[in-house]
Amino acid sequence: MGHWVKCEKCNKTGRYHSSEVKNTGTVWHNIWVIKCRNCDFLITHDAGKSLLFREPGVDDILLALETKANITITSPQLRECAESGDIREYWVQQYVKNNYEKLGFSEIAGPFDEGPDFKGVYGGKSVYIEVERVCGSYVEHGHHQDRRFEEVEVLIVLGKSNLTDRAKKKLPNTIVQINIDDFMQCLPTLVKDYTPNKSLNLRIKLLAREFYKRFHQNCDNKERQLSACTGDPDADGPPCGFCPYSGKPDDFFLEMALRFVSFCDHQIASYDFNLSDIAPSEIDMFYERFVENRWEV
Repeated sequence: MGHWVKCEKCNKTGRYHSSEVKNTGTVWHNIWVIKCRNCDFLITHDAGKSLLFREPGVDDILLALETKANITITSPQLRECAESGDIREYWVQQYVKNNYEKLGFSEIAGPFDEGPDFKGVYGGKSVYIEVERVCGSYVEHGHHQDRRFEEVEVLIVLGKSNLTDRAKKKLPNTIVQINIDDFMQCLPTLVKDYTPNKSLNLRIKLLAREFYKRFHQNCDNKERQLSACTGDPDADGPPCGFCPYSGKPDDFFLEMALRFVSFCDHQIASYDFNLSDIAPSEIDMFYERFVENRWEV
């Protein structure tokens, strides 16, 4: 595969491999650059907004990464997945947190990171509560053998499952079944409330990737063969201590992305915001400021 390109400076036409074509723009706004083999001129083509890029949003937040079948919020099969328990437990927990009174609880706290998911008041009594997609999951997760779950008296489930009498004896005394119709009615609101935070995180990560891409483009030692590179401290490029090849994480570039967001005029956390509103030149200018400031965040 190759691309025939004519240099606008020397008028020479050459065939270039795909690896020689670099996107110096962003993943959402492509600016393709090729270095002319004849005169070293940088041949640039601003392709504009990428047709392949999808803006993080409700339509892109699959129900999880959230269902085994990759069902989206608008899919007609979603109800079937919920009934069978093929849905991320996170959404069941969020439903319980926001609709506990419908389930007969007067108070509730949680979900917690360890042990039973919730603690609440049921029938005037303080109880520990576990939430599962189906009853069988309680046994599959080994909660009936876990001492942390010995005081769980109420199990809340979404889907239905057929259990043997022997398996039923391993469950808590009280089983509360979520109304599937009400769950399906509330789910779009739960997803919509969740999406802005998820979208913001995705946008920050995409921006961090753009800053790292510029870091790598300026690196003087791209051809290194070692998996861990200490680099040349006297090189003109960026300091190798910030490069993931040095063994450090990408936190520096996430920090750079966060700084960019705090300084730019874009309302990146807004529900209506699109990354395509950020021009590649804005990222380039901000990146160059860090180079001028000797990479001090």
